[in-house]
Amino acid sequence: MNIFDNKNIAGWTSIASALVTIPVIVISMYSGYTEGINGEKNSIITTLDMTINSIYLLIFVIIFINFKNLLNSDLEITSLDLMITLVIGSNVLITSLSIISMPFQALNNIVGVISVIFLIPYGILHTVFGIKIMKLDNELFGWRKSFSIFTIFTGISTATVILIPLGLITSMVSDVLLALIFFSSIKKTNTLKE
Repeated sequence: MNIFDNKNIAGWTSIASALVTIPVIVISMYSGYTEGINGEKNSIITTLDMTINSIYLLIFVIIFINFKNLLNSDLEITSLDLMITLVIGSNVLITSLSIISMPFQALNNIVGVISVIFLIPYGILHTVFGIKIMKLDNELFGWRKSFSIFTIFTGISTATVILIPLGLITSMVSDVLLALIFFSSIKKTNTLKE
């Protein structure tokens, strides 16, 4: 079974992404909070933070590679390939830097500042991605407009940095909408087989 070319796995992974977004943020914030109080990192919390962020990154990659495959194979849309690759690549870069630096306090502080700076172009990239989705001729099984609007709001919220809490909510909604796109594709495929 190829997890990078399976719409059912992608749909459920999108739901999982929406559900784990808040715990990922809470654990990351708690990790930073305990470090701020104690002046040192708690190895258990740091390990948990690294693990959950690694899983979250894998979930993100699974979802977006499957979305690219759905667009290419099912809908014959290739115009978003570069954007999807850039979104995946930038997310992998930002998250990997963060994960690698977590055990090292001084490096973590520097990477934290760099990550915040990278959030601005990442948010802009995500906004452009949402706009390109909005301009598609295909309705993405009836979810194109909703998905693109929430993707745009997520990008704008990320780019402004201060609105990231709003971006987390719009990101969760985008994940659910993406799951609906995957499940609608499965339903259409099954209907065509009958």
